[in-house]
Amino acid sequence: HPFRLDKLWRDLAVILSANVGSKNIEVLFRIDPALPDLVVGDGLRLQQILLNLAGNAIKFTEHGEVVLSAQLLARSGNRLSIGFAIRDSGIGISEEQCRRIFDGFSQAEASTARRYGGTGLGLAISQRLVALMGGTLGVDSTPGKGSVFDFTIECEAVEQDDQSLDGTAPDAVANVANAAPADALMRDLKCLVVDDNPVARVVLSEMAGSFGWRVDLAA
Repeated sequence: HPFRLDKLWRDLAVILSANVGSKNIEVLFRIDPALPDLVVGDGLRLQQILLNLAGNAIKFTEHGEVVLSAQLLARSGNRLSIGFAIRDSGIGISEEQCRRIFDGFSQAEASTARRYGGTGLGLAISQRLVALMGGTLGVDSTPGKGSVFDFTIECEAVEQDDQSLDGTAPDAVANVANAAPADALMRDLKCLVVDDNPVARVVLSEMAGSFGWRVDLAA
């Protein structure tokens, strides 16, 4: 069914921010501006996968950042190939543990289960859901430095004429289109991004750059 990617990011941000609690972690979204607003796919199960992976990343990270990224890898007509990745600066996973991390009802090791809880079943389910979407869930990790879980799915962009399929009234779409001249006035602005987190600086500068702004960075 058609669903909005921007709503997916907003919903994830609300839930994940509650998971962070008092931890010194920044949750960052690095979204490719080339991605369309509206796609056809299984939005509910995609959200389940991303929630599980990002929730685990927060659970196993005491400080630093968790970065959820989405990138348009290829487009042929309306067919889209979108790559997702969740990177953290947490405890990491050994090479041996990585080989069985997707087995149901198994944590990486017993001490992990005692300290952090959980069964590890979420990863097995996520792997199955990714496979049903035509992709493969992979992991790359270094103990003590963090992990990256990534996968690619195929979906479709919604035709311009079908933009109202997500429940957005055609009048609202028309009003956005009529606002284009104001948009043009916002281009070529000079923007200064100041952030003490280097990854956050990159994410914010990419976002501002996608608006056509000239960006300077400072720590």
